[in-house]
Amino acid sequence: MMHKNEELAPLPSVWRTIAAGFDLTTKHLWLLILPVFLDAFLWLGPRLSSRPIWEQMVSMLPPDPALESYMAQFMELAPRTNLFTSLSVPFIGIPVYMIGATPEATPLPVSVIEIADPILWIAMFLLFSMIGVLLTAVYFTLISQTIRIEENRPTLALTEFIRRVASTWIKLLGLGIILFIFSLIILIPFMIVAFVVALLSQFLAMMVLLISFVLILWLLIFTYFVPHNLSLLGHPLPIAIMSSVQLMRTYLSPTLGLLIIILIIRNFLSSLLLLADNGSWLTGANILGHAFIMTSLTTAAFLFFRDHYVAMAKQNSIYASNQNDNK
Repeated sequence: MMHKNEELAPLPSVWRTIAAGFDLTTKHLWLLILPVFLDAFLWLGPRLSSRPIWEQMVSMLPPDPALESYMAQFMELAPRTNLFTSLSVPFIGIPVYMIGATPEATPLPVSVIEIADPILWIAMFLLFSMIGVLLTAVYFTLISQTIRIEENRPTLALTEFIRRVASTWIKLLGLGIILFIFSLIILIPFMIVAFVVALLSQFLAMMVLLISFVLILWLLIFTYFVPHNLSLLGHPLPIAIMSSVQLMRTYLSPTLGLLIIILIIRNFLSSLLLLADNGSWLTGANILGHAFIMTSLTTAAFLFFRDHYVAMAKQNSIYASNQNDNK
């Protein structure tokens, strides 16, 4: 029986965990297949442009000389929109280099299909987002398989793997709905307050909206490890949510450190690769480099979750044991 005076093994540092993520990805380079193929499709595949929709929206706005320069810049980017990028879901999706505005120059000609119907655009966006969540479930479950291999545990059989992917997909869709509902619960009251406050001060109204966005950001942070739990442990969605919240509360500082490091590396990497992108086949090397680094960081997040989840479970076990001893 463990008692509270027993010391737990020290957890790896954030940088050591990140290094372990790179090491694990190097041993299993096939993890790059999904992000590389998705990026290659977004790079050289057909594009679904929403330029006509944005032009309609801009034409409906009242003329404002102060906004003309911003509108001109916005319309320059409109032809480079690609609805297929919604296959990479924000926050949890497969990390891709071709997110946002697609590059103008490519080594091969690409076909552009323009969508003018807003209803069709919304329907296709929802469809591609659901497919993107499915791809995320496959990607995360593959990473979970590599962790099982490293731990010398039996990997999931094909039927169990497919079942885990399907289960993770459905639960991730449920998580998305829950986060959307809670975001609305946070945002709507703050928007009403901001509308009233705007009658007195535009600055205060912006501060009110900023507070709502910060609260939504914390909601996303506290549920960050839910996908990792679903694909690695296969827990039910409510348990995965509670475990993620508890892990964040127990290890807030190292977790925020990990997330900030991942965010900085991702943004720096994207900026650096965009500077090196000249529209030639060199973009292919950028895609490979981006896939390797971002997959390594994703794997590091899995290792971080595993280590801290196990430590948290041991702490809870020690606490429960001591409570029983004190009875």
